[in-house]
Amino acid sequence: MELPGELRNKLYIECLFDDDPICIVSKQSSFRRFAKRVPQWPKKDPYSVNHNNNNNREQQHNFKSLVPAILALSKTIYAEAVPFLYSQRIIVQDNHALLNLVAALTPLSAALLHDITITLWSETRAQRSVNFPAMTVLAARGVTNLTRLNLDCHVSGDYNPKNVAKQIYRDCYHWLVAVGEAKGNPYAALDVLKVSEFNFYSQYGGGKRLNGKELEEAEEEMKQELRNLLNMI
Repeated sequence: MELPGELRNKLYIECLFDDDPICIVSKQSSFRRFAKRVPQWPKKDPYSVNHNNNNNREQQHNFKSLVPAILALSKTIYAEAVPFLYSQRIIVQDNHALLNLVAALTPLSAALLHDITITLWSETRAQRSVNFPAMTVLAARGVTNLTRLNLDCHVSGDYNPKNVAKQIYRDCYHWLVAVGEAKGNPYAALDVLKVSEFNFYSQYGGGKRLNGKELEEAEEEMKQELRNLLNMI
């Protein structure tokens, strides 16, 4: 604590911050599920962290180890340093990982989260039931200060913007409402919600990719439908 604040901040960055996003997957040990940080996986294969390929070995080599134990040194250091850990960009493999990550957060750390990307929306009959509780826990823990929630995945098998909105509302309405209440604007969550363009056209079966104007129109149609749904509450 005798060091100048600028030097302490440099130490906090070295211990707690990674220039690359923090990538989180769900793991299980002794019948307990938990969130674990892993090297970043290739964009189009979110499960490749479990593969022993050359690309993954290179990422392992460049994987920066963080030292969160520094947060336990004192209450003062915790208060100064914890924003460096939780305010950086976080990518979760799927909603299982999101649920396990957020469930373990304190209200303070939950409020510090700024940028979350979800790379897989659970779609199978056995797994999609986790989408609603994951987003509900996000609301219950107070994760309402996000500057971006990026659904970088297929949310719905239907590529109609209104039906994409209905799926998002069905799974996320507790979080949508919680952000609105926290910000004093019922539509505030729509300002931070980003949805992959793949939701608006089929990349299988020869689906046509949207141009810039068409994509803007599809996104606005989706958000307008979300506003209509929020007005029904």
